[in-house]
Amino acid sequence: MSDWREVPQMRRGIGIGLVVLLAVAAAAARADCADDCSSSYEAAMTACRQANPDPSQLDQLQSCMDEAQASYGACVEHCENAPR
Repeated sequence: MSDWREVPQMRRGIGIGLVVLLAVAAAAARADCADDCSSSYEAAMTACRQANPDPSQLDQLQSCMDEAQASYGACVEHCENAPR
């Protein structure tokens, strides 16, 4: 039979375990969000290069890449500001 003093220690251990689990889950969610941003950025940059292969269209290519960079920055900022 367990000693009555073990119950608070068990509860404390369970509570600490839950906090650690939630922290790990939140960190993983932020990492997934950042990975999604990176994947979208890479896809956008590829699309820019494919849509503007002509060297005479450098302004259009630069504009497309600037837009992809801005979208990536906004995505990362969203990930950082997401509820934890």
